[in-house]
Amino acid sequence: MSKKRRKRRVKGAQKIGGRAADDKARHDRMVALVERMLELNKKKHSGKLAPSELDRLEREIAPTDGGIDELVYEPYRITDDERKIIEGLGS
Repeated sequence: MSKKRRKRRVKGAQKIGGRAADDKARHDRMVALVERMLELNKKKHSGKLAPSELDRLEREIAPTDGGIDELVYEPYRITDDERKIIEGLGS
């Protein structure tokens, strides 16, 4: 593949993200959510929690996971119907 063609492909990929400031903010939110998810799952799998504490953790994990999904879908403008397919909920 020629250098010119590779450059075009890279430029096209960069357009998905938008402005640099928006990309940095999205990145920072993603990092925070992923760190939170790792922390929650570490606690969940520690084997030291009562059932009520596990339920509470599950209620914290769900919106954290949803926030990560939203940040991933956002730059690609994924529709609700496409989300259902991606998440295995579509027909």
